Order: sequence, then structure tokens, then C-alpha cells
Amino acid sequence: MAGGLSFHHAIQADWKERIMTTKHATRALVLGALIAIGAAGCAHEHMTYAGNKQERSASQEVSDAALSARIKTAFATDDLVKAHDIKVDAMRGTITLTGAVKSAAERDKAISIARNTKGVISVTDNIKVTG
Repeated sequence: MAGGLSFHHAIQADWKERIMTTKHATRALVLGALIAIGAAGCAHEHMTYAGNKQERSASQEVSDAALSARIKTAFATDDLVKAHDIKVDAMRGTITLTGAVKSAAERDKAISIARNTKGVISVTDNIKVTG
């Protein structure tokens, strides 16, 4: 009987792991899709960045939106970073992170994720630590 119980626990643990993996993947996919849709809806407008009006081509706007979406998706799949607390702005490969987080570790991890995302040239940190 004890062997059956161990087997049962092993199956339960395996299913719990699969469910958690599926939840993270689904959350990242949905968040990425929502960000891409929102960015596409705004792609026709010219963006204001750091107080200067910068005009970008449509392809550059789409590229910047995709870059922002990749970073936000990486935030969403990370256990430490709270994606909804950090705004990601992209302008020609330059990323500006803005928001408030609870710890320096969370801020540092967000910066690291952004810097290590393919296509990022530089990262400006405007994240405030509140905790």
C-alpha cells in the first residue's frame, strides 16, 4: 500500500509541475499577444520620447513594439519581476523602464532581462524601489 501511495504522489507532483508550466506559458503568450495588439493599435501615432518628438518609420515602430513585447513577456515569465508594475518603452533599440517595484533585486532583475534581450542597444532605468 505504501508503494501505491508513493506512486500516487509522484503522479500528483508531475501533474502539478505540468499545470504550473502550462499556466506560465499561457500567461506569457496572452500577455505578449495583448501587448502586440496594443502596440499595433498605436503604431500610426508619432511617439514622444524624453521630451523630444521623434518620428519613426512604420517598420521601426513595429520593431520597437515587438522589442517591448519580448521584454514584457520575459518579465511575465520571471518569478521575481512583476510585469504589471513596470512600463517598457522602446525607441530605436533604447529601452526605458519606468515604474515602482518592491525590492532592488526585482529592479536589478528587470534591468538584466531588458539588457539581455536581443535587439536592445541600451537600457535607461527609471524604476523606483518602494519596499
